[in-house]
Parts: sequence; C-alpha cells; structure tokens
Amino acid sequence: LLLTFTLGLAFRADSATSYDVSIVETESKSKELVDLFNGDSEGRFQVRSLSFEAARTLLRTGKTDLVLVPGEMDEVPDEMDEVSGDLDGADGLAAGSGKDLVYWYDPRNQTSNLAKKAVDDFLQREMGRKDVLDAADRIMDEPGGRYIDFLIPGLICMNIMGSGLWGVGFAIVDMRIRGLLKRFIATPMKRRDFMLSTMLSRLFFLVPEILLLMLVARFFFDVQIFGNLLLIIGLILFGSFQFAGISLMIACRAKTIETVSGLMNLVMLPNWIFAGIFFSATKFPDFMQWFIQLLPLTPLIDALRGVMLEGHTITDIAAQLAVMLVWTLASFLIALRFFRWS
Repeated sequence: LLLTFTLGLAFRADSATSYDVSIVETESKSKELVDLFNGDSEGRFQVRSLSFEAARTLLRTGKTDLVLVPGEMDEVPDEMDEVSGDLDGADGLAAGSGKDLVYWYDPRNQTSNLAKKAVDDFLQREMGRKDVLDAADRIMDEPGGRYIDFLIPGLICMNIMGSGLWGVGFAIVDMRIRGLLKRFIATPMKRRDFMLSTMLSRLFFLVPEILLLMLVARFFFDVQIFGNLLLIIGLILFGSFQFAGISLMIACRAKTIETVSGLMNLVMLPNWIFAGIFFSATKFPDFMQWFIQLLPLTPLIDALRGVMLEGHTITDIAAQLAVMLVWTLASFLIALRFFRWS
C-alpha cells in the first residue's frame, strides 16, 4: 500500500506536460526569449535566465531539460561542443556564425529530447513558420496508460511472491526447528496433505491483502480493469500456489532460519530486478530475455497485466500459464520427494 501511494503520487499523470528550460544570459536576446516563452498560452515551459556555468551544471545533473544559448555570445567554453554536437567548434556559438540559437540537451534523456522538439516547434511558429500540413489533435485521456496502471499488477504479483515465499517457507522451517514436524510423523497425515494444507492456508491471508490493494488502486487512483475479473482471481490463486510450491521446495531441507532466509533472497532478488515489477522487462538487452522469461514472476506479471490492461482472455495468456504450471508442479514434486521432517 505504501508503494502504491508513494509511486502513484510521484508518477501521477499531469494535465499538461511542462518542460524546464534554462536560457543563458546575454545582453539582449535572453530577455527577449524569456518574454516569448512567458507569453505561451498553454504554459508548457518553465524558463529561467542564468549564467552559462549554472546552466551547464543544471543540465548535467538533470535539473533542467534544455539549455538555450543565443548566438550572440562571444565566448563559450569548449566543453559545449562535446554535448551539443550541432556546430563545428566553439566559434560557431559566437556572433556571425550564422546560428541564431543553440539547443543544448542530453540525447540520452527522453524528456530532454522532447523538450528540444517542443521548444523548437514553439519558436519556429512564433517566428512566422507556416505548416504545409493542416492537422488536428485528439487527446487520449482514457485510463490504462498511466504509470500507476502499469505498476499495480506488478505490485500485486510482488505481494503474491513475498506472501507465498515468506509465509510458507518460514512457517515450515520454524516448525522443524521447534520439533513440531516430528509430531506429524506420528499421525496418519501424509506429506502431500501437509504441504497442500500449508499452501492453502496462505490464501486466507493473501486474498484480503490483494483485495485491499485493488480497492485502493480503484478508488484512489481510478485504476480500471479491462479483462475478466474471474480470470484475474484465478491468476492470483494460481500465482499464490506457484510461489507456495517454490517456497516448499526451498524449505524442504533447510534446518535454520538463516539458511531459509538466504535461499528466499536468492530466489526473490532476480525476480525483483528483472521480472518487470516497476518497469518493463523489455528494457533489458535481448540476450537476457530467455533468462527473464524463465523466472517464475515474469509470466505471472505478463499475464496479469495483459488481462487487467488489455483485456486478454485465457487463450491469450496460455504460454504464461504453461510456464507457471511447470514451476508449480516441478517445485511441489521436488519438495514432496526431498522433504525433511526433522
């Protein structure tokens, strides 16, 4: 819930995109540019006028999206060339070079790239440019494309993983340490029944946890569900069984809390980093995708996102379900084979 509130507020969708623009101070043109931006009726630009070194520092540290250098500047440090790449030599920034303005931005930063395009379009129009293509704009404002919409399925799956691993594995190792498992040996209960009951018991805690998270997402952030609600519930239950089985496999031989803690973290860490909880797993290089797709959390996140955000049906997520089924059956059978009672 804390992650939902904090990340939902930090990455909330603003009504209009605003860019931070720094204008290097000169004798006349910097004030002229500031006045021009302040007259923008859409309020897309937050501008400031400051020295070259101050602007350079802000751009380097990501605190401004774009720096404008009027062409009348007499002297600009050579470091300018390394970033702008637009001119041949520092002399190109001085008066008489044929350049009225230099855009200084970071091409590796998506916001900086967009700011450069938006500012150039705004200035060109203000200077009298006429577009040969007459086009109209239509705004897509339906829910489903915000970061919070992308985040909620990932947080649900992260909660399923954490609840399944820690809730089942810790409980079993704790019972083994206290000698409680030895008492079960004296009963007619089979190992299979004990393991299944341990896995099912987590559902009594998991269901209200997930329900609360989804209600908060719906009523506080207007997160919509585009797919079948019963399919989503089935995925949540299936995912809980998958990670409960993995937890049983991890805890089937562990004899100390320290051992099971280390093994739990060994399993959870790559899933936290690579499975796509907070950002898309496609951000990683292609040569890593085979490993990412084999992680137990990846198919659960992909399937849940597909159903919640895109309205996928059970046939659309068949591949993800197959991977989850393999993890569930394999982990449970391994735990059943190697389970230690004492």
